Amino acid sequence: MIATCGAAAYTAAADLRAVGLEVTVVDLRQESDCAQEAAAARAAGCEVLTGHTILGSHGRKRVAGLVVAPVDASGAVSATRTLACDCVGLSGGWTPAVHLFSQSRGKLVFDATIDAFIPGASVQAERSAGAARGTYQLAACLQEAGAPGPPRRGSRLSARSRRARRRRASTPSVSCRAAMARGAAAPSSICRTM
Repeated sequence: MIATCGAAAYTAAADLRAVGLEVTVVDLRQESDCAQEAAAARAAGCEVLTGHTILGSHGRKRVAGLVVAPVDASGAVSATRTLACDCVGLSGGWTPAVHLFSQSRGKLVFDATIDAFIPGASVQAERSAGAARGTYQLAACLQEAGAPGPPRRGSRLSARSRRARRRRASTPSVSCRAAMARGAAAPSSICRTM
């Protein structure tokens, strides 16, 4: 049993079916919102319940079944039924890992194309790339990784912070000192100053 509200779960469902497992997909989205994915999963032999939600489970030390029910576009739930299962996979879609960006006082913005919050303007000297920015295609991730970061918003570094950065930049890191102690020339590709 796979419970989802996004397209990515259908790939897992097809893979599980391809190795011989019986798979039921319970998708919260209405048929019109996931018709292409649902049709492909049905063609692969999966049962697909679109416009359904999970209301509960059965089992004591392991799952034995899920209680599902149709839900309409307004959120009204209809009659329930129990589906037997011994494993449940859950997929709520992809969400960018914006935690470090938020901790650096950055402001998030909503991107409707991926239905998620992504990093907006940076406050500190920070740059998010790839999945942390909501980019999931490899070529686009690599392009973002090599691009200059977004402009910083707000305050400059204090004189104390600038002195600390200069001190760190001129002091070899612990791994660099260890490499030099073993006879490596500094700096090299394995010996960076931080």
